[in-house]
Amino acid sequence: LRDLHRFNVLDAAVGRLAAARASPAQLQVIADQFDAMDEDGDGAVTLGEFLRAAQAHAAPCDTFRDLAGQFDAMDLDGNGRVSRAEFAMALAMHGDGSLSVGGGCGSGGGGSGGK
Repeated sequence: LRDLHRFNVLDAAVGRLAAARASPAQLQVIADQFDAMDEDGDGAVTLGEFLRAAQAHAAPCDTFRDLAGQFDAMDLDGNGRVSRAEFAMALAMHGDGSLSVGGGCGSGGGGSGGK
């Protein structure tokens, strides 16, 4: 129960910070993107949901490792699920309020750096 309370407090704080950094229009785009990824409507995006959504947007050279790394970076509390607030914070910090999946083929963030 204590852990649940701690995560709720973190989610609320992250949500407030994201709202302070993004315009209302950006927040609406973020909400729409989140809802599109949240396949089961439970208010959180799993790695599987994220990967399925990313397939439509990722560069061909983006690997599972690249995409999983992006997911992990958004999962601020490390519970294996990205909440709406965590997602909003990640996109608000990105600057333009849009989902940017993958590192891109020429940016050094994607491709053949695997094991």
